[in-house]
Amino acid sequence: MPSTLHTRRLHDIALLLFLFGAVACWGAYVEHSAWAWISAGCAAVFLVVGAGVWFAREWARWSCGVIALLLAARNFLVVMPVKEMAEVLGSETTGLVVGIFGIVVLLLMTTLFVAIACYCLRPSTRDRFAEVRQMRARIAQN
Repeated sequence: MPSTLHTRRLHDIALLLFLFGAVACWGAYVEHSAWAWISAGCAAVFLVVGAGVWFAREWARWSCGVIALLLAARNFLVVMPVKEMAEVLGSETTGLVVGIFGIVVLLLMTTLFVAIACYCLRPSTRDRFAEVRQMRARIAQN
């Protein structure tokens, strides 16, 4: 039997994907350019994969792992040099503080995405997803 903790972990990951989908929907609504279509497509992907993870589907496990790896790589490559951030803001001290804060946030998000990818792509997680699906099928039969 899968533990309640594992089911909660699935739901937490699904809720995180739903949140990213909502943010991408907002981005598509706010932007009025070609990027709006990209944001809308990302929103659809996040929402569909989030629903798949919520229902413990195998394709969603793989999709979530690949998406998490891509987001981790993107965050790792997006880190702006602190000097450029200082030039954008005008003040050396303010730019330095904001730049360091931005780098720390991006590195923390990268760590989060790497952890999600490691969790989703482990062979034992495949077994847990199957157990959750079997438990739900047994409950539905009763």
